[in-house]
Amino acid sequence: MNSILKVDKEVEIAYINILSSSLTGRIIKTEELEENTDFQFDLDEQDRVRGIEIFGDTFEILKDMLEIIKFELKGEKCYWGKEKSSVTHDIFYNGIELHFGNNDYTNFIGLTIIDMEKYPFTYLNEENNNYA
Repeated sequence: MNSILKVDKEVEIAYINILSSSLTGRIIKTEELEENTDFQFDLDEQDRVRGIEIFGDTFEILKDMLEIIKFELKGEKCYWGKEKSSVTHDIFYNGIELHFGNNDYTNFIGLTIIDMEKYPFTYLNEENNNYA
């Protein structure tokens, strides 16, 4: 089972869980990404992204990403998504970098957690990570 990505095909919405529910905090606001309004970020009291709601055309891309079930530690950062090409078009948002395959930010590839203090590895999809 995928604890990171949830897809509801009936209402055509996807949700990427960034932080485990075991980390205390509650969502206090939602912000829309200016560059691609398919993305809405749920933020907690400490201004951390708890999860990302995804609609529209990007929802169609995410339906094919259900097999990606964990964040991978890559150096001092964590990555979740499809295999990245060497060139991506990136948007930095609140300690997270979103990767796209084109410069109009419509072909979502994945995301990298940049700020590991704000988003500790132990709280990223806690149920599925391999800590070894």
